[in-house]
Formats: sequence, C-alpha cells, structure tokens
Amino acid sequence: MVWLWAAGSSQGVTDDQAKARKGAASALASSGTGTAVVEQAYFISGTRSLSAGYELAGARWVARRRRGQVSWRMCPADPGLAI
Repeated sequence: MVWLWAAGSSQGVTDDQAKARKGAASALASSGTGTAVVEQAYFISGTRSLSAGYELAGARWVARRRRGQVSWRMCPADPGLAI
C-alpha cells in the first residue's frame, strides 16, 4: 500500500499517509496552487507486460489553501481523477 500525492506540478509517492499529506501541504504552499490531493493506492507490478502502475484503494484526501491555512477533507476515490 502506498500514498500518492500531487499539488501543482509536484507529485510524490510514500508509504505513510502523514508523510504524503505533509509533502502535499508543503508543495501546496510553495507552488501557489489552491488544491492538493492525497490518494491511497496499491502498487501494481507488471510481471508479464513489464509495465507498472498504481490502482486506487479508495481513500482520497483533498486539501485547500485559504488565507495561509491548509484544510483537508476526505472524498470518495474517483478513478477518473487519479494522480
């Protein structure tokens, strides 16, 4: 299980939700963008096709920055919005 995060043009992968939220919040503050996303996912190793990727696991957090404060809310995962 991994956590994917994205804010502006920054993206990352970590093994811990708190680290993912911290990375996303930091990128959110430095990028000037107003939204960040953290999603729980499974790493999929492509043993037959030699391609790898991620499959969303259901937990999705969206952060918004307002007046210098970052607030998080949990949302349903949406495969069409995958990082």
